[in-house]
Amino acid sequence: PPSRPPALCHHDFEYDNLVLRQQSPDGVVEEHDWELAKHGDPGADLGWTLATWIEADDPPALQAFGLTHLPGNPSRAELAQHYARASGSAPADPVFLYVAGLLRLAAVLQQMYARFRRGEAGDARLERVIGLVHDVASQADRAVRRDRLSAAR
Repeated sequence: PPSRPPALCHHDFEYDNLVLRQQSPDGVVEEHDWELAKHGDPGADLGWTLATWIEADDPPALQAFGLTHLPGNPSRAELAQHYARASGSAPADPVFLYVAGLLRLAAVLQQMYARFRRGEAGDARLERVIGLVHDVASQADRAVRRDRLSAAR
């Protein structure tokens, strides 16, 4: 899709990095973890958020990494619609952005796995990360084939 005007992008926008208002969980009080932030195309920011936004129909191994698959959370499609309303600009191709975010996620996971295999990371749980790479690749393949953000719908 065409590039959008540059903006300040967080590049790690997910629940783990938010402080939410207790009385109104839709209100973000603070965003944390800004070390990946940069000036760039906001579509890349949305793509990462969509890639890490796990739904109930996604593989169970991916569901272990967050809360977004639980009831009460919007779907990825609803999240993209909310982004369009809030920003005043709908992304040209949210499926493309989602798949690009999944490719970035797969690269991050492969880097973690490679560090484990080289003995640079001692956490034995990292041995299973390669399975997540396959799940993420399957998510990307499914999104491209169906041209949509979710398995259901």
